[in-house]
Amino acid sequence: MAKINILKSEVYNKIAAGEVVERPCSVVKELVENSIDAGASRIDIVVSDEGQGSITVSDNGCGIEEDDLVAAFLKHATSKLLTADQLDGIETLGFRGEALSSISSVSHVEMVTKTPFTDTAVKVTVEEGVITSKTYCSANTGTSVTVSDLFYNTPARKKFLRSTSKENSEITQFVARLILCNDMLEINYMLNGKYVFQFKGGGAEEAIYCVYGADCYKNCLQICSEYHNVVVKGYVGTPDYTKANSTYQTMTVNGRYVRDITIQTAVKQAFSSYLMTRNYPFFVLHVELPFDEVDVNVHPSKMEVRFADKNKVFSAVHYPIKQALKKYSEEKIDNLLSTTPKQEPTPLEYVKPVTMQNDFFKNLDGFEGETLLPGQIDAINKIDEHDIREEREKKFQDFIKKLESITYEDALAQNKARLGHYSEAVLYRSDAKPAEIQQSKPQEQEVQPPTTVYAEFEEDFKEPVEQQSQEEECDDLYYQGVRILGILFNTYLLLEVGDKFVMIDQHAAHERILFDKYMSSTDKLPMQDMMFPYVFTVTEEEAQHIEENLPFLSEAGFEVKPFGTNTFRIERVASMFVDVDMRIFVRFLVSKVGEKIESKQLIKEELAKRACRQAIKAGYTMSNREIKYLVQQIVDNKAVQCPHGRPITVVYTKSQLEKMFKRLV
Repeated sequence: MAKINILKSEVYNKIAAGEVVERPCSVVKELVENSIDAGASRIDIVVSDEGQGSITVSDNGCGIEEDDLVAAFLKHATSKLLTADQLDGIETLGFRGEALSSISSVSHVEMVTKTPFTDTAVKVTVEEGVITSKTYCSANTGTSVTVSDLFYNTPARKKFLRSTSKENSEITQFVARLILCNDMLEINYMLNGKYVFQFKGGGAEEAIYCVYGADCYKNCLQICSEYHNVVVKGYVGTPDYTKANSTYQTMTVNGRYVRDITIQTAVKQAFSSYLMTRNYPFFVLHVELPFDEVDVNVHPSKMEVRFADKNKVFSAVHYPIKQALKKYSEEKIDNLLSTTPKQEPTPLEYVKPVTMQNDFFKNLDGFEGETLLPGQIDAINKIDEHDIREEREKKFQDFIKKLESITYEDALAQNKARLGHYSEAVLYRSDAKPAEIQQSKPQEQEVQPPTTVYAEFEEDFKEPVEQQSQEEECDDLYYQGVRILGILFNTYLLLEVGDKFVMIDQHAAHERILFDKYMSSTDKLPMQDMMFPYVFTVTEEEAQHIEENLPFLSEAGFEVKPFGTNTFRIERVASMFVDVDMRIFVRFLVSKVGEKIESKQLIKEELAKRACRQAIKAGYTMSNREIKYLVQQIVDNKAVQCPHGRPITVVYTKSQLEKMFKRLV
């Protein structure tokens, strides 16, 4: 008896439908893609009862000819593909000819369609892929498909649907991605009688605003670049605008929404120095490349693609984002340390006068004891110190002349006077006892320094020392336009910069400074031979992956050589990696199968750990010199995050503080 059965059409159609139509969201996706391929400029989506009640997708596309309606619902029937050669360069979203057939095999379908060349529209109802009725009606050019009673004849599939809220949420997320991926397409989405999205097709900025709101749009950086025929356009979020998961990441390849590990990894590595662990960047990226360099015929859902050259796509996405983030960090530091307020200037009557410290303008005629406004202080601070140094030099020369005129007897007399009531007999007796010397000492309050040449010398040089201390204190207070207020909890440096109050995490800032210093010296890594080379064996797939990445491993500081079938030996490593556990390193290598290993990324991760270990810790008391050094390095390096993505600075503007204290409402 024959054991192989030839399945009937109603059976294999339902099996195939399970791959294409997994849930209500799949129905919306397939119908919308048909509308886009039909050249529609407007799509209306109406959903009720989580899609199990009805789903209606209407468009103003080219419509379907009446003669093609029967074939439209047949398996593997499509107008977008004719020969196998066309699979090498698919330009449409749909091409498999399965959507309408699969949908009609598990639901009731009603279609109304009209072409620009006909006077009336055609309305058909379909069950099990067969047209059961056909009538004529009045309608606008385009197609409207209504799907009802989804999975009515496949109870097993219906049983595994999720809750109403989750199914609705998935449809809403798909429509949101649809808006982001087709920002010039008018899309209206109604769920259970209420509009969720009404997007007019105003471009990428309006799409982001419509889906995620104004806060997201304000924290976006624009990307637009081309690399070897790969064009990348879109927006990425700033390092300050992160998410807890990757659901805020949208990518398209030639207009098709996809999930691709190459693009995700490229973005992730570009953000590696800016984000903390378990934080994800926001991005909406559109990648365009020749159609024959990408394969979209990977899965019936058409959500996966394969690139002919993954490295080229990786570089095309990675480097422009990296440059945009670097530019953003530099501009942020420049704005942070700018003393020019961005807001409207404060009226003069509300500016509080500032009284300078005593003797600050001691050597400047006309300024002693004067009360000045902040703008005047900045101007006076720029005065050349040449006059001050000249006056000190004159005093020193006068002292030398007086010193040359002093005789030995005068010096001895002055010395005796300075010693006060010390007994000359006791002081110069060789047999004087300590007790006698102690008794001969006067009380401290009774000592009155005489007015002598020596005393005048001390007074002459006491003033410059004090003034130098005041100048150093002034440098700490106003350093390159930055007023250093102090240290909070021996951890946070407090600054006043223009109209901003800035807090700096001293550990994170020093960690970034050390990291950048280490990275600047990695052009030529010093290598060190291992006393005992590390030998390891992997699978065939893992061995091929390692062999492909041997040049990148060598650049990163790991000299790995083949040592037999699927076996390798690590003979030399860079000095910075001598303490790395090779078992963990090999485990890392095999975890990256299918991905390109970035040599710089390996170096960055190790240097980031070293910088974190060597940076000053929270609770360490910094000196004034260290504080100034830290501020200067932050200005020069223009970094806003530590190597692990933790923020270095927190900024409050004057208006924000005034709102906190209800001075502004």
